[in-house]
Amino acid sequence: TYTISTGLTKAGLEATYTDYTFTVGTGTFTITKADADDLGLSATAYSGEYDANEHSISASATVSEGTTLYYSDVDPESEDFEGWSTTNPAYTHVAETPVTVYVKAENSNYETAYASATVTITKKAVTISVADNGKVYGEDDPTLADATMSGQITGELTAVALGVTREAGEDVGTYTISTGLTKAGLEATYTDYTFTVGTGTFTITKADADDLGLSATAYSGEYDANEHSISASAT
Repeated sequence: TYTISTGLTKAGLEATYTDYTFTVGTGTFTITKADADDLGLSATAYSGEYDANEHSISASATVSEGTTLYYSDVDPESEDFEGWSTTNPAYTHVAETPVTVYVKAENSNYETAYASATVTITKKAVTISVADNGKVYGEDDPTLADATMSGQITGELTAVALGVTREAGEDVGTYTISTGLTKAGLEATYTDYTFTVGTGTFTITKADADDLGLSATAYSGEYDANEHSISASAT
């Protein structure tokens, strides 16, 4: 509120106009707060894949001079609300979101403005791949290469064991090469990721025919009324 006045004083007037006594009044000029919408408060959501960094909503007011922004990740109308903070809350992990962040803008010349936006962090996709391998029947198994992992944040998931084994069997055919890891087990441990766990194929192919060591021996002899055959064997 501000005073509206004539600038006249009782003493001055009565010194000039000695036949009178004066009461010099004033008025009040009141400036009321502008509408909250005039602050231009806006809040923008964040949505993105897990990247090990902190993320927040972004909020601003077009009237920045004299305006203070306050934040809460608890609904101010909730029984759990504990108050506002000038710190914009930040979130890193999937399990922390989605979360709604409430914002208010206060300025002594405006009604208080309110807004809200959501932070959503989604799981990052990781693929575990296993290379195929194989041998010829009868040979020793080759050394199997460890599985490879792609998509993870550098420096994370280093404890995941990537050694592989193959399904037992020595006959010609195909056998599974696997890590023994499961999608469910990995995602229960590493909650910021979703996993695709691949397998490889170990193929045992037929050995060369020469490796059978097949031999056949002819029979030649004079008629003796007996049956005769060749003789054949394989090593």
